[in-house]
Amino acid sequence: MHAGHTDQGGHCIITTTACTTNAFDNYYTYATTPNVACLGSTFIKNPKGALAYLGCSRAGLFSQAESNRPLSGVSFNYEKSFYKYLFADSTIVDKNYAHIVAKAKADYIHLSNFEPSYYRWIQYGLNPLGDPEMPIFTSSPLTFNSATFQIVNDTNCIRLNVNSNVDNCRICLMSADDDGASYYNVQYNVKNATFTNPPKNCIICITKQNYIPKQFKIIFLQNEEINGINTSEITSNKIAADAIFIGNSVNNAQPTGNVTFKGVRSHLYSDDILFETGVIIEDDAQLIIGK
Repeated sequence: MHAGHTDQGGHCIITTTACTTNAFDNYYTYATTPNVACLGSTFIKNPKGALAYLGCSRAGLFSQAESNRPLSGVSFNYEKSFYKYLFADSTIVDKNYAHIVAKAKADYIHLSNFEPSYYRWIQYGLNPLGDPEMPIFTSSPLTFNSATFQIVNDTNCIRLNVNSNVDNCRICLMSADDDGASYYNVQYNVKNATFTNPPKNCIICITKQNYIPKQFKIIFLQNEEINGINTSEITSNKIAADAIFIGNSVNNAQPTGNVTFKGVRSHLYSDDILFETGVIIEDDAQLIIGK
């Protein structure tokens, strides 16, 4: 199989018991071809490759006593446990990639103390490439088509109400400007969630096993100057979000102040834009609204 041309166009996970295909440290090629990535890395990096790759960075092992049985041995037992927890174990609610790999490896801890320890060898050599938090679909995924959010502005406080319309979800709100470093709040096993005093640029993410994640981006424009760019491109200085709130007090948790558009062109790229008092568009500014 060519690493750049899987049938699923990137929407697949590859597991293998083969030797050395996941030597991401270039252990076998560094001396002669240091810039050549292993097969696992190539699948992950290619847009048409794979979402995740589980394979051994060194030699895989089979059982000599069972050599007449092609699907047997140490490497295959780890792979067998991976699929057992992925499909057969109903006690695992969230089939996250790293969680399933960890459970599969834990199955053979009791066999890793013997010498020579073949199970310990594979336990160290079997490495997962890909997003560790990625939920693995075990059936055709559903969607959060009816998910909604609402902004409630109270005195000195703002509440963001999220309704997924699906039971037992994980709903997260995070700051968009710094990838959650300054604001990160998760509520588990909920249908609705309320967050207090969200940051001025924030992202809502709703997830559940076997559902395609749903994301909303919200921007509050308040107490700042926005300078347009002199260009013929309509997307110049693009401010894009699912909802944009503009005014001198659209977010009571932030300092109040007018929003002033300056320069030649700014583009508000959203289907949901709310203008309140305190918006100034100067003579040299051009404001393009909507998609």
